[in-house]
Amino acid sequence: MTQADHHGPQQRTIEQHRDAILVSALEPTTETISVNADAVNRVLATNQVAVNAIPPFNNSAMDGFLVNRADLDSTGSAELIVTGDVTAGDAPLHPARGCATRIMTGAPVSDPVDGLLIVPVEYTNIAPGPQQLPDKVAVQGFDVDRLHIRFRGESLKSGQIFAQAGQVVDIGLLSTLISAGIEEVEVFARPRVAVISTGNELAPIGQALSVGKIPDSNSPMLASLVRTSGQFDVTIAHSVDSPAGLRTLFDALSADHDVIVTTGGVAVGAFDVVREVLVNHAAHAWFGKVNHKPGSHQGQSVWRGSKSEQVPVVSLPGNPVAAFVSFYLYVRPLLAQLSGSKNTSGIPSVSAELVGQVPVARDKDVLVPAIIDFAAQPAQVTPFNGRKVGSHMIGALVGVNGLFRVRSGQLPCSEGDMVDVLLIPSTTW
Repeated sequence: MTQADHHGPQQRTIEQHRDAILVSALEPTTETISVNADAVNRVLATNQVAVNAIPPFNNSAMDGFLVNRADLDSTGSAELIVTGDVTAGDAPLHPARGCATRIMTGAPVSDPVDGLLIVPVEYTNIAPGPQQLPDKVAVQGFDVDRLHIRFRGESLKSGQIFAQAGQVVDIGLLSTLISAGIEEVEVFARPRVAVISTGNELAPIGQALSVGKIPDSNSPMLASLVRTSGQFDVTIAHSVDSPAGLRTLFDALSADHDVIVTTGGVAVGAFDVVREVLVNHAAHAWFGKVNHKPGSHQGQSVWRGSKSEQVPVVSLPGNPVAAFVSFYLYVRPLLAQLSGSKNTSGIPSVSAELVGQVPVARDKDVLVPAIIDFAAQPAQVTPFNGRKVGSHMIGALVGVNGLFRVRSGQLPCSEGDMVDVLLIPSTTW
C-alpha cells in the first residue's frame, strides 16, 4: 500500500504539493540541434560562448562619408576629394588625408580606425539618395566627437559567454546565436506528455450526447495548455472506469512518455479508479487535499512500467476549472523542470487594479479565474463572477489570462486596490 489519504495525512499547501511533484521527476535528458527557427522555445543545456565578435568588424552606423578627423577645422567643416565607394559587403577603403570615401550603413571601416569618423550625408552638400559618386564633398558644421562607427566586438566579444544553461531560446537569443557563429546547441529534450481523461460519462468531441453524458473538454484543454507551455508533443488517451484497463494504459504510456497527466477520479468516490489504481499499484502515490479551491483533491504518483524507469503522474480533478487552475499550479512547473528551465518556482505575477469583488478565503486559498486588461492605466483585473467560484463553471475560463489568489486568513481586497495577479497566458497571441 502506497502513501495515500486513507489515514488522513496532513493537508499540503500549494508549494508543498508542487515541490513533491518536482522531486518525483528524473533529471532531464539532452540533445544537440541546429540553430534555426526550430530552436526557439528550447532550453539551453550548456553555456554559450561567442565564436564571432558582434559586430565582426568595424562598420558604418550611417550613410555618409568616411573622413580623417584631422581634416576638419574647428567648425567641423572641410572640402575633400572623394576617392571611392564602400557599400555593405565590400572590402574597406582607407581615405588618405584630404580625401573622403563614400560609405553606406553597415559597410566595413578599415583598421586602424583611430582618427577616422563618418560624416552623415545630411552634414554635407551632397543630397541623400542614389546618385553618381561625386568628385568632391563639402562637410558643413559636423561635431567631430560623433564618430558614427560601430566597433568590432562592441556588442559581444569573441570568447565571451553570452547565454547560460537553463535559458530559454527566444527570438532575440536565436538571432544572437546565429550572429555569434553558433551552428549547433545542446538543449534539453522536450518532455513527452500523455493526457488521460477518465470517466464513463465523457463523450468524444462530435459524438451525440445520450442521457448522463457530457463532452470531454478536459483532454483538448489540457493538451493545448501543454503545447502552449513549450510546444511539447502530447498524446491524448481516454480510459473508462476500469482498473484493469487503466493499469494497462499506464504501462503502455510510461514506455515512451516522460509525464502522465490524468484528470478525474482523484477524490474518495466509489468509482474513482485513478486513485484506486495508483494507490494500490504505483511505485509511490499520494492522494489527499491541497489547501486551495477549486481543486482541493489532488494526486501525485510515480509509475514504473516494464520499459520505463520512472514516470511522474500528476492527477488533477475532473471539474474543468479545477483542472485548468491545477495545470498552472503543478503541471507547468513540472514541464519547466523536465525541460531544463530554471523557472519552476511558480507563475509570474503582475500588479493590477481590482475591479469588482473577490471571495473571502476562510480555510483555503481561493484561486479565481480573472481577466487582466493591460490597455487600462493602470492595468485592471476583473475576477470571474465576483464572490462565487465553482469548479464546474467552465464559462469562467473564456478570455482568462490571470489567476487571482486570495490567501486564507487574509482580509479580502476591496475594489480599487492594487493587487498581484498570477499571469497565465493560455494562447500564443
